[in-house]
Amino acid sequence: MRIQAKINDYSIKLLSNTNVKRKRALLQMNKRVLVKLLFMLFPIVILIVSCKKSSTPSADDTTQQVATASDQYIITMQSDQVISDANIILSGHPTSGTISIAGATIDSSNLSNGVYIINYHGTDTRNMWNRTGAVTVQITGDWNVPGSVLTLVFNNFTVTRTSNGNSITFNGNNTITNISAATYNYWHLPGDGVTTIEHKVQGTFTIDFGGGIVRPWNIARTRKIVKTNSLAYQLTISQDTTVNGYTRIESWGTDRAGELFTSALTKPIVINSSVPTGPLSGYYQLLGLTSAMTINFGVDTSGVAYNLGAYYKLGAPYPYGYKLSWVNTSGGGNDTPVYPY
Repeated sequence: MRIQAKINDYSIKLLSNTNVKRKRALLQMNKRVLVKLLFMLFPIVILIVSCKKSSTPSADDTTQQVATASDQYIITMQSDQVISDANIILSGHPTSGTISIAGATIDSSNLSNGVYIINYHGTDTRNMWNRTGAVTVQITGDWNVPGSVLTLVFNNFTVTRTSNGNSITFNGNNTITNISAATYNYWHLPGDGVTTIEHKVQGTFTIDFGGGIVRPWNIARTRKIVKTNSLAYQLTISQDTTVNGYTRIESWGTDRAGELFTSALTKPIVINSSVPTGPLSGYYQLLGLTSAMTINFGVDTSGVAYNLGAYYKLGAPYPYGYKLSWVNTSGGGNDTPVYPY
């Protein structure tokens, strides 16, 4: 009996040890399966998290886009207006019998060396912009002759919108080459037969947007001035270069937000001297921004393109402003606001 009891005890212990080993083996197997399962699920979890992150909308970029478009408009228009001012002085354009630039005086003390200075200190003729600072004009050659050159040096030339007090400051150089054999004064001679003047413009600026924000800004354009009657003209601004593979480029640089941009002028900007508001037409594509944008000049308050034929009808309204278009980074779709000149 004792022997049999010992055998039974041994069998029980053996069975118990076997069960423990089985449990341990099962536990090890379960651990291995769990580890493999975790490795399999890990990429799925990452994918889900990534999808959630990518679906989260970014901040609304309206303020930045509107500022960029406004800067493009102001820099284009105001830099070109200085070119017109310089041409008026060189051409001896008569205004009430004297050479006059609204809100400016002319220092011609060094004109014998081909240099004069435009000192700005007041508003333009339409009281829309206040201008301060100076622009030095250097003449190379006879300005009536094709190939002659004007070099304009901007020294803290500041333009301020009178309606809201916002301003930007130009420093840098503009080079204007006369392609045609004429200047503005020929338009006022009886039977002169001159109807078109053409210039090639290249410029390198630093633009101070205020608040310590200073950015590089470059321009390359052609400007064609066509006489419409004895006292009026139409100016067309077109693109003149290729930058970083982009064609039809009129300007490029860094905007106030710090983004590199390249502005393609796919439809020329058309300005008539008899229209007091702004351009009749024109179309920019601003490339390279986080959200590429277009600027369509010459629209009414609803964003509809201005009817050029209506301009010749008595009492027809003038263009209101420009329309923007871009896909908002907030995920809100395509934005198309309209802003006045």
